[in-house]
Amino acid sequence: MARPFGSAERGVLWGRCAERPTLRNTVRRRLVVVGPTQAEAVRFAGGWLFDRALARWDVRVLTTGRIDPRPLQILGARPMDVLSERVSPERGPWPQAIAIWAELYDSDDRARQLMQEAMENGVEHCMLWADTLPLDSRRQAVVERYRLSAAARAFKAQAVAAISAPAGENDGTETLQHI
Repeated sequence: MARPFGSAERGVLWGRCAERPTLRNTVRRRLVVVGPTQAEAVRFAGGWLFDRALARWDVRVLTTGRIDPRPLQILGARPMDVLSERVSPERGPWPQAIAIWAELYDSDDRARQLMQEAMENGVEHCMLWADTLPLDSRRQAVVERYRLSAAARAFKAQAVAAISAPAGENDGTETLQHI
């Protein structure tokens, strides 16, 4: 026979709230995404960003140029200007994951240096993202077709509309390469 949930039970169950972790006092994992513009981040990694944010990651997108925060905010990410932000121990602990636009990684020494420093400092997940991979056949790494959740597809569509960019082909996946 089921007992009603009375105040006596409530006191026992909820009396130790301070001892168990809550959403407010847990440390969020951090993902830093580096790309040339927020449009590329939204179009080619937006669903993945949304799914990470939904999983309670602190998602930051570093880009150059003028930034309209709305598209990334739709995805649950925080836009940052790469010129004013640095991913380094001076700015706080290293993130648990870092992802760099593959073309930027192939063409910019600073991007390669950032990835190297991240790997040397124990960043758990170091990856590249783009519309298609691998761009450079010299890279020997695992390519993943990340399957977006239904919510990620819906929110990504709204974020793409907010940047006034063509949606492009959307098979419900995004391409990541672990290095």
